[in-house]
Amino acid sequence: LLLPLLMLLVLAVAGLRLGAGAIGVGELVAASRYASLAVGIGSLTGALGSLARSRAAAQSLEPLLTLAPLPHRGLGPVPGAHGHLELRDVGVEQDGRALLTGVRLTVPGGTSLAVVGRSGSGKSQLAAVAGRLLDPDTGSVLLDGVPL
Repeated sequence: LLLPLLMLLVLAVAGLRLGAGAIGVGELVAASRYASLAVGIGSLTGALGSLARSRAAAQSLEPLLTLAPLPHRGLGPVPGAHGHLELRDVGVEQDGRALLTGVRLTVPGGTSLAVVGRSGSGKSQLAAVAGRLLDPDTGSVLLDGVPL
């Protein structure tokens, strides 16, 4: 924001001085070129600052990237899997408030399911638990009889 204002100020002052006859056209062009150079250097300085911040952020992520992957809780591939999903007495709490309580759901493999309800009724939490994006606080989620 400051550098474009600098350019505008230089051109305004040089234009007024040119109109008053105090400077020539060549000096006006030289002043505008120096202002353009300052704007370019300011952009370069900003880019170098962003590069330094990016490098610091990458260094802070290094311990996370070197962690060993978490072990899978399942038993590996299930032979003859059909995609039968089952939720048994699933409960989810957030900030001490029950979002889902005692949910029992069976979805046979190869079928579709629509969950409808008003806003805030727990549809998103149910989908997150079914896809194991969210761990249930109580109960279990099974796929073809294997706990996820």
